[in-house]
Amino acid sequence: MNYFFLVFSFIFITGFLLNPLIKKSKSEVLSNKRESNLDGLRYILASLVAFHHYFYSINFFNTGNWTSNSNFISYIGPFGVAIFFIISGYLFANTPLNEKYWKKFFIHRFFRIAPISVISSLLCILISVIFFGLNINDIYKLFYWFDFGLLNIRPNFNSYNYSSLINAGVTWTLVWEWMFYITLPIFSMILCKKRFFSTIPYIVILVSILSIVKPSIFQILLFGFYFSTGIFSKKYIKKIEIKISKNKLNILSLTFFLICIIIGSNIDYIPYIKYTLPFLYALFFFTIIKGADWFGILTTKIFTELGDASYSIYLLHGVFWFLLNFIFYNYFDGFESSLYYISFILTWFSICISSIFLYKNIELKFINYGKKITKK
Repeated sequence: MNYFFLVFSFIFITGFLLNPLIKKSKSEVLSNKRESNLDGLRYILASLVAFHHYFYSINFFNTGNWTSNSNFISYIGPFGVAIFFIISGYLFANTPLNEKYWKKFFIHRFFRIAPISVISSLLCILISVIFFGLNINDIYKLFYWFDFGLLNIRPNFNSYNYSSLINAGVTWTLVWEWMFYITLPIFSMILCKKRFFSTIPYIVILVSILSIVKPSIFQILLFGFYFSTGIFSKKYIKKIEIKISKNKLNILSLTFFLICIIIGSNIDYIPYIKYTLPFLYALFFFTIIKGADWFGILTTKIFTELGDASYSIYLLHGVFWFLLNFIFYNYFDGFESSLYYISFILTWFSICISSIFLYKNIELKFINYGKKITKK
């Protein structure tokens, strides 16, 4: 319970304190083209993943184990990722099933995903070199780090056996995002009866990724369910008219959210209850796309701005936590001093502010560049 209030206090207090610093920007224009409550939710999801990894990071430096002693903390990260996958399915459900569109689609996706992925990898390498030196024999390993998450092969280098934990290993989800994108042309062939030969390159790429990554059948079914839930939400649930007041919808949404948190944090004590969670995630997401905004919280200016920056928050928070905890563990008296807690607060605000900056000055520019070159 203490972790619950700590995490959500920081999430909402951050919005309150940063709101005066946010000015109108190009990102607002982009947000207006989307559903703003969905953007606000993305900030909360990215924050849940970030705090999940914060406590994992502390435990790692204390015990050497990348885990947590709290069921709540262990749960909120996977929960955030699950809803992110559902959102991906939702956002791309109406992608045109047209052969001529696919080149344009993948160019857009590349310029959306690659820049921050490269920055995250560069920061991991830079930190490793600064703190652990440079091993010339490991130079070749660095090339694996610039696959934009396609395979997520992240070998250790510079004699540090936990290189992938510098950014909390978050790029594993990019593999599934890419596989989801690659399946879209394949499904378009099936649904629209396109020529089989036009989808062969995508089938080859997908099979190659699967053969290298070797995901379990359970992962394929589970993550496939999440993406499919997003698509189903867009194709069908979004179009259903419901007669329910906004206040009741918000109460229902928050209720499903809390039920997911409560059940997910206690699956060790309730046998088989974990199998209900994907369906509860779907019900929760349905309330969001039907307009739930948590009594206006999700549509506030700062929440939507931070939602726009959620990809940067997601990919970069681990680097900030690693620096914070590595420095205090190795150069100070540990994690109990008041200086540490002040530094923790400042680090979290730095993550949010830096992510907004990167979104406006890096992400948006590459997004627009991708759009520009596909118009030629």
